[in-house]
Amino acid sequence: NFQAKEGLTKVFFHSNGDWLETRIRMSLSSLPKHVRNFVDQHYNAAEITFAGKVIRRDGVLYRVESEFPTAVVVKLLNEEGTLLKENRIEFGTVEPLVPNLEPLPAKQMKAVPTKEVY
Repeated sequence: NFQAKEGLTKVFFHSNGDWLETRIRMSLSSLPKHVRNFVDQHYNAAEITFAGKVIRRDGVLYRVESEFPTAVVVKLLNEEGTLLKENRIEFGTVEPLVPNLEPLPAKQMKAVPTKEVY
């Protein structure tokens, strides 16, 4: 993640180091006209949590994420505002990043005598 002049930018890499995609956060007003029209027509009941440009080897897409009470919906569109893919991610269905994470043991504190200072 880093701040670029275009906006907050996230770059994704494969574990072997190959670049996968770059996402640039954009305000809704900065999206291409046809993408904005799609958002205006289809997003009156959901909170948009991310809108931006996705740059990949095969071209540029636009990503719009919205949050509902039980899921996040991700939509990928082309610049003409055509929906290319939609994915619904239900809350609680994602595997934890660190399975079987146990809390750290509490650090034992020991009282140390001190001198009173006025």
